[in-house]
Amino acid sequence: LIELDVENKDPRLAMQLANEVSQSFAQFINSHLPATIQILPAQEPKVPISPKVLQNTAFGALVGLGLALALIVIFEMSDDRPASPEEVQELLGMGVLAVIPQLSRKQLTKKAEETPSYAEAFRILSANLNIAQAIEPFKLVMITSAYAAEGKSTVVSNLASFLVTTGKRVLLVDANPHSPALDAYFQLDQHLTPPSAFTQRWAWIEEKLDSQLTQTGIPNLHVVTAASLGSDFTNLLQSPWASEFFEHFKKAPFDYVIFDTPPLLPVADAQVLASYVEAIVLVVDATKVPRKVLLRVKRMLSKTRNTILGAVINKSRWAENEEIRRYLNNVQQRRTDIAELLTTPHRATPMAKPPETPTPPVKEADITTILTILPHRATPMAMPPRTPSVNGKADPDDRTTVVPRRLRVKDDLFKIDDRS
Repeated sequence: LIELDVENKDPRLAMQLANEVSQSFAQFINSHLPATIQILPAQEPKVPISPKVLQNTAFGALVGLGLALALIVIFEMSDDRPASPEEVQELLGMGVLAVIPQLSRKQLTKKAEETPSYAEAFRILSANLNIAQAIEPFKLVMITSAYAAEGKSTVVSNLASFLVTTGKRVLLVDANPHSPALDAYFQLDQHLTPPSAFTQRWAWIEEKLDSQLTQTGIPNLHVVTAASLGSDFTNLLQSPWASEFFEHFKKAPFDYVIFDTPPLLPVADAQVLASYVEAIVLVVDATKVPRKVLLRVKRMLSKTRNTILGAVINKSRWAENEEIRRYLNNVQQRRTDIAELLTTPHRATPMAKPPETPTPPVKEADITTILTILPHRATPMAMPPRTPSVNGKADPDDRTTVVPRRLRVKDDLFKIDDRS
């Protein structure tokens, strides 16, 4: 049994080729061998053998699904970032003061109050600081992070802005001479030159606090820029006058003195400054910092004797923030609707008037008919009072003459004819 397969894009041509080849083969065998070969003619195929669309589609889908699952597993294994606020708390061994959501590009151009979930996160952060201060009083607070560009300066600025709304007096100190940010944020003078002597530095800063150079436009919020501290602030931290310098900050007339410091890992400034402050807050970028870095930061902070207030998780992209965002947006929408109802003047709904029935035109013949049908009634005339006579009798000459009046119709107008 010999089976012949012929492949061609044209099914009719494939059938013809198969039949011709089989006939030629049969003739050759019959002429050379004493055997009889039976040829079954080829039929025109109805279904192509290639491509097999359903089979190939199913195979491609399975391969794609397998590759996608493999990539997900690889990314999950290579992603060393924490998966939840609870994991951050467990890794650092400290509480989470606030979880700040990640903003879109459009939201970054808005004020904090215009994004409810973002504003509420800073209200929670300021409330937690006030509670911690009430439990264990402190004044000098250092806010730092593991790496640069984790949003530390933004957190510092917004935190101070929300603290003053609770009645606190706040002094911000830009203690990051490597990358100052607060002067640009609050639009302050960046070209100040403090005295070179460390012993005269605080007197110069105190003089600026009494002027308008440190005022931000927000009541009870002042800023000491990095330029005011001097380019040699790192040397000042390690000088014998450092302790006295920070004692002046403790005596300043503020409820909080918040230091925006450099990151912990790249430079030593934050570690040195930590020995002079009373409390520390760590900012953690949820989209950037891996677990091993958090463990390293934990070991560094454990060497200090300061109070670790907790961590602020910035740029959170976790699911629980979506629920908070949806709830706060609904609350804000209800407040907006109520405000619009209270400010919109009430307008009465106009009532529909009944359709007016057109009055048919009055013709002269109709008026004549009406006048002939109606009975004539004389209109009583007002009689003038009679003047009594001298003898008490009526004077016959005092009678009033009534002139008859006739009404006629002419040219569709009613006219009075006074002819008598």
